[in-house]
Order: sequence, then C-alpha cells, then structure tokens
Amino acid sequence: MNKTGQRFLVGHVCGAHIYGTNFAFLKKDYDAAVIRQDILRRMASIRGVLSPFLDWLEVFSASGVFERYDRFKQQFGRNMPWLRDQLKWHTNNAGGQIGEIALPATLFDGFTDPHLGFKNLAAEVSKNALLAIGKIEIEKDTAVVIERLQSLLAKVEPAVDQLRELEDFFQPVLLSSICEWGTRKDAKGRYEPGLMSIARHEGKQTAIVRMPGGYSLPDISALIAFRAAISGLSQRRDR
Repeated sequence: MNKTGQRFLVGHVCGAHIYGTNFAFLKKDYDAAVIRQDILRRMASIRGVLSPFLDWLEVFSASGVFERYDRFKQQFGRNMPWLRDQLKWHTNNAGGQIGEIALPATLFDGFTDPHLGFKNLAAEVSKNALLAIGKIEIEKDTAVVIERLQSLLAKVEPAVDQLRELEDFFQPVLLSSICEWGTRKDAKGRYEPGLMSIARHEGKQTAIVRMPGGYSLPDISALIAFRAAISGLSQRRDR
C-alpha cells in the first residue's frame, strides 16, 4: 500500500483495520484500468476493419446483384405465371414445400424485397457502428450500443442469404424436382430444366427464364472480420 508517499507490503486485514484502506475499491479500480487498457489495444484493430466493412456495405448496397434479382422475379412472373403462383402459395401456405421439395424460403413469397431490406439495414448498421466506436472510446453506454450493433450485424448475413436463394433455385436437384412437379400439375404446359435455366413448353410455344448474367454474391470477409472484432470486444468487457 501507499502511505505518506512510501510503499510497503501489508495484508488486506491489517490494511483495512489498521490503516483504513479499502482494498475492494482498489481492486475494482485496478480491474477497470486493466479492462480499459485491453479495450484501447483492441480499438486499433477494430478501426482497421471498420473502414473496409463500411465500404463493403456501401458497395454492396449499390451493386447490380439486386437489379438482377428483381429482373429474374419479373421475367419469371411474366413467362411462367402459373408456376410462380403455385410456388408462392406453397411458400406461404404449405410450409415452404411442394411434397418433399423444400423451396427457397423467401424467393417466391411475394413480399420479401432484399434490396430495400438490405438498404435500410446497411444504413442502421453504419450509423450504429460509428456510434459504438465513439461510445466505446469514451466509455459511455457501451453495453447497450454494442448489444444493438451485434443484433444488427446478425441480420446482415441472412440478408445476403436471401439473394443466394436465386442461385439455390437453379441448382440441378431442386430445379429438376420443381419441373417434374410442375409438369404433373400444369394441365397446359411441360417444364424442362436446363443449364441455369427453366423452360415451359405449351404446344409450339416455349418460354425460357435464365439465371441473370453476371449474378454473383459479394465476398463477406469484411463482414466476418468486423463481426469478430466487435464480438471479441464484447466478450472482454463481460469478463
């Protein structure tokens, strides 16, 4: 302990009863300083992944993948309205299945809009990411803002997965199963799977819907890196 400018060793019993030292307070103060030092060290690494993550959000929000997704939905509904309506009904009313076939969760539900959803989510994530960094640096209301940011980050990857459903639809096993079912149920048409395409034949007429050219999902490494950094910080603050 420190007494009149001199340091000497003393047990916590004597320190408390003879010298009136509050060891619980000193330990709490010391632990807080250790945690703060750990936070400041980690802030450097968080800043290193923050800018790439915010850039990723901005680039992804403005990318052509959403326009291509919307174009497929429009073409599919225009060229194969019966099948579109069947897939919509089974998505919303039959547990997302046609017989034993599991359909993409939101691709045909008729109301999910990945572009609008991601745009709104990206704005909230960006705002709260910057707010979290600022509050962490001044140690103000950090628990609440980190929890909010964690909750928002947990929604970003599922938003990307909604776009992945279009790729899943054109996978050979699923597409073949849907075409077989459609051919059995559609009294007027016959469905045929192709390489990243689906065709409907009715008499001499054929309608074809293809996977939009250039459709590709973004690399999510920037998201993973930022989420890991925030998660690590949160875990350290809870120790």
